[in-house]
Amino acid sequence: MEQLSFILEQPSNTEFHGSWTDSEIVIMQEGMLIEALKEINDGRKSEKMRQEAIEWLMHESEEPFSADVCASNCGYDITTLRAYLRPIVRKFYS
Repeated sequence: MEQLSFILEQPSNTEFHGSWTDSEIVIMQEGMLIEALKEINDGRKSEKMRQEAIEWLMHESEEPFSADVCASNCGYDITTLRAYLRPIVRKFYS
């Protein structure tokens, strides 16, 4: 199994200094998607937090931790997810 390794430039007792497996990265990416959806739905979250979650989910990008890549790596269809989110976003956040 391929691993992602990196060394952080600033030494610290609280930073991660190890390797992540592909499956661990996919688990983290799925968690990012789930958390974004929870933030949009949670009325206790600030408007800014909900807006940032919406923008992240709706923004098309091929960056490593974009919603597009996270969804693809987790087996989700981001186009379908966005189609379900659009009416919600228009109704509550426009």
